[in-house]
Amino acid sequence: MSKETIEHKGYKIDITEGEGYVTTLDGVEVFSYDGDEPKEMLKNQAFDDIDEIIDTRLEYLRGEIKAERISYGEIEELRSLASYIKEDDVELLEWAGVPEKAEATLDNSRYHVEYGPDTDRKTLPFNNFKEINTFVNTLSPRDKLDYKIMRIRHKYDIVRDHADIKEQIKEWEQTIDSLLSRNDIHIDGEAGAILEAMSGEMMSINL
Repeated sequence: MSKETIEHKGYKIDITEGEGYVTTLDGVEVFSYDGDEPKEMLKNQAFDDIDEIIDTRLEYLRGEIKAERISYGEIEELRSLASYIKEDDVELLEWAGVPEKAEATLDNSRYHVEYGPDTDRKTLPFNNFKEINTFVNTLSPRDKLDYKIMRIRHKYDIVRDHADIKEQIKEWEQTIDSLLSRNDIHIDGEAGAILEAMSGEMMSINL
């Protein structure tokens, strides 16, 4: 039987393909599973178990905070789990001693979103891609399309002279410019299909 030992979020997982796995923390068994699934499936299931254990523990610690009986040892435990607390969970982050994030500015952030027509182009800073995705989902269909096209254009500008796709890029540019000139743009329609095709082409050349 194929055996493998891996670590995930501080836990050690001993996997035996066709038999199951044992999960330990600091040498103490916290979970085990007997099953004949392939090793990759066992690994994914073990990861899910650990994520559930951590989420359950965080909720327990939240309850202790609300009940005003959290101990110093539990506060230290919460601090050790700080990297697994969701970014918008202000309560647990504060008790874990995680400093509040500074507001993103154009000077201190490397994550930016540009959108809007060329005559009124806007640039906004963000702390991470999650914030960007949340913001982009609030844009109008036209601004959202403009943002997606701009990102893909940035990628294929890098390979504009790539012989295998040069003509395809030219065709995409003409089609997208034509779409942008219309007033009835819908991301899920023709433009969306073009964007998907462009994304696929960029991925095929490992950008």
